[in-house]
Amino acid sequence: MRLLLAAALALALPLHAQTYKWVDAKGATHYSSTPPAGSTKAELIEERVSVMPTDPSLQTAIADMRAQALRRQDYVEQEYLQRQRLAVEKDMLAMMIPECPYRAECGEGFLPHVYPGYAYGAYPISYIPNASTTGLAGQPSNIVMLTADAFGVLPPIARLSREQAMYYFVSGYTAKLAGTERGVTEPSATFSPCFGAPFLPLPPSYYANVLEGKINEYECRVWMINTGWTGGPYGVGTRIRIPHTRAMLNAALEGALDDVEYTTDPIFGLAIPASVPGVPSGLLDPRQTWSDTAAFDADARRLAGMFVKNFKKYADGVDDAVVKSGPSV
Repeated sequence: MRLLLAAALALALPLHAQTYKWVDAKGATHYSSTPPAGSTKAELIEERVSVMPTDPSLQTAIADMRAQALRRQDYVEQEYLQRQRLAVEKDMLAMMIPECPYRAECGEGFLPHVYPGYAYGAYPISYIPNASTTGLAGQPSNIVMLTADAFGVLPPIARLSREQAMYYFVSGYTAKLAGTERGVTEPSATFSPCFGAPFLPLPPSYYANVLEGKINEYECRVWMINTGWTGGPYGVGTRIRIPHTRAMLNAALEGALDDVEYTTDPIFGLAIPASVPGVPSGLLDPRQTWSDTAAFDADARRLAGMFVKNFKKYADGVDDAVVKSGPSV
């Protein structure tokens, strides 16, 4: 086809060419060599004298090629504008003040020789899409604590009593995995009080008592979701699948687990639902997922011992019922 076009152009005559851009009723953009019929408005975006073949079919083919090229150009321009808009929004959300030489107009609060590089600046809350100007929301009916147990002994979902909520909140348990930090070659338990130890100006027991008050006041249900391993520890078992975690979380939030039967974990004392919509029942009890139940019991007792040892640091600040709600060893 291109050879035919080249040959035709050699015998072509100069013609007056125009290109129109218009948008139909559905919002689609079109390009054509003639304006659209009817009352649709069209923008003349190109008008020039060009060399065109006299064959109408070739004229149509060339016009189509030009229209396709313009559509591609329009798409590229829209993509560019979109990226520019996102870049501007990103700059707004993380506005940086470049380093400047120390001068009087910089003010005493900005000393680049003390804080080299860049300093963060403030930005209006209106720059954040869907931001709440009050910073307030309604009271939750469910509280979910998230952990990733690399030992593979905690259930993927458990319902917590008020005392257990305080215990596991103060414990703030998760596990470091091999490769996530230098020197970590095997899973190790990590306890960060209230899941945020570096940010607590007051003792963890204070926040646990605040949590208790909120649970009592608003009658919240409390859950622990474990996204770690099942069927064995890290390196032996497999990671709990995201669709299963999502199904368990949705079931808890929608109230689908309010009236189901529960069993109690003999070591951790956690209430495990017997069934969850969309989740294999064999996944819910971690002991049933291990081929070596003796090894499971040993690892479960080992992790339970870590919980008990860690919680001794905070036992004086909470009721005795909270201490007793933890694992048994």
